Amino acid sequence: GGWIDYVVTRWPNSGSRGEGVVRLTPRSLRARVTVIFVLGGAIALVLSLTLLYVALDRQLVAALDADLAGRSTDLAAALAAGDADVVARDPLAQLYTADGRLLTGSTALDDLRLLPAGEVRGIQSRIVVTQRVPLASGPTDVRLLSRRLDSAHVLTVGVSAEPLQQARQRFLGVLLIAGPVVLAILAG
Repeated sequence: GGWIDYVVTRWPNSGSRGEGVVRLTPRSLRARVTVIFVLGGAIALVLSLTLLYVALDRQLVAALDADLAGRSTDLAAALAAGDADVVARDPLAQLYTADGRLLTGSTALDDLRLLPAGEVRGIQSRIVVTQRVPLASGPTDVRLLSRRLDSAHVLTVGVSAEPLQQARQRFLGVLLIAGPVVLAILAG
């Protein structure tokens, strides 16, 4: 008994030429235990790698959002101190009136809006979204943090989501290569 030994079961009335459904099962107890161990290890490995991917993704998004929150706080403080040009110097920011009119924005944006007027009017506190923005370099996924500064102003700051997406793809690639290697080592 070993891996090559198996039991063939032919089901009756399964074909006219003696063809049938074949069920392969290991004959020895050792082979069956090994198969169960490898399958259990594979399930545990897939679950562990999935949880690792989700945890790392959440950490990356949290770091990006923390950067946005810090920039937003710095810009809000400068605006409160009377430095209205600070928004124009930021790489990706815009200041709106509460009704959605664009007051000032990053020089890199030219006449492009990060948020439509309707979305600006709907912001009551703080919101973070990822959306495609038509930048001069082409449509780009951007992570945006928008917050109401006071009853009359809304500030939006953004950062490209491309590094986050690239990190996700690289990590997924590593997991897709490492997973089968680890499984092959487990199978021995």
